[in-house]
Amino acid sequence: NPWDTIEKTEVFLMKKTRWLSLFTAGVLALGLILSGCSSSEGQSSQESSSSQTEESSQVTETKVPTLYIGTYDSEGNGSFQEFPFVSSGEVTPENLIAAMGELTGWDLTLSEDDPVTTGKGGMTVSFAPESAIFTGPPEEQKDEFHMYSSDQLCYTIFDSIQKTLRENFSPENPEALDIYYCTDGSTEIELDNLGVVVPIDEPYSHALFEQLLMSAAIAEPDETASEAA
Repeated sequence: NPWDTIEKTEVFLMKKTRWLSLFTAGVLALGLILSGCSSSEGQSSQESSSSQTEESSQVTETKVPTLYIGTYDSEGNGSFQEFPFVSSGEVTPENLIAAMGELTGWDLTLSEDDPVTTGKGGMTVSFAPESAIFTGPPEEQKDEFHMYSSDQLCYTIFDSIQKTLRENFSPENPEALDIYYCTDGSTEIELDNLGVVVPIDEPYSHALFEQLLMSAAIAEPDETASEAA
């Protein structure tokens, strides 16, 4: 019967259409679920990244200024102890150096006028005549910071101040901050007990001071021979 055939065909098409509709709906639902998960993961990743950035920022902001006490060897390798700068005062070069003197027991008195000035792409530290670089190691010393000679003390003071100022005021690129030393604000440092003159117009370096000491040691026998003659 043709009508029966047509009726069966219609029923078959209706069932097929219904099945396709259900399949399409399922695919759409699955797509929405997956999209939601991806969005949630992306949001979670962004929140995590934002949280890490905030934590890093907080660490930078709350970083405690540090004092560095030590020196370099002949190959330029540094050996420094680190001590937190704990003070209610402002973090300035003068206050950091004063804290270093209090910590070590060394006289690090600076000039009254212009103790630390900024310019020439760096900082200039001016020592007072009574500071330990001129007078040598104190009679009573702290065991942890005991110095056995004037040259060892000068090395350590110059290197420590340089390291401390660089790390606290130029942490991103410490080597870019030049440190100069002088006395009375504008006079080159003459260390008569070592036969050394520290130039005021040349950035300090451990290698420079080492060279000055070596030159003084070479010149001393010649002067002694001349006096004997």
